[in-house]
Amino acid sequence: MTHGLIHHIELYVSDLNRSTAFWDWFLKELGYTSFQKWEGGQSWKPEDTYLVCRQKKGF
Repeated sequence: MTHGLIHHIELYVSDLNRSTAFWDWFLKELGYTSFQKWEGGQSWKPEDTYLVCRQKKGF
């Protein structure tokens, strides 16, 4: 692995539906595509780096 590269970023959100609606639109504009979806989260990636939104319990 090359030093200084970001592998992934995880965002813990209070409202997963609202957050994924925003990030899906925004990330598609940046060239990301939906990568994985599961109960409580979703991820997007363009190549090697990915972004994850997770529902934070107790928010």
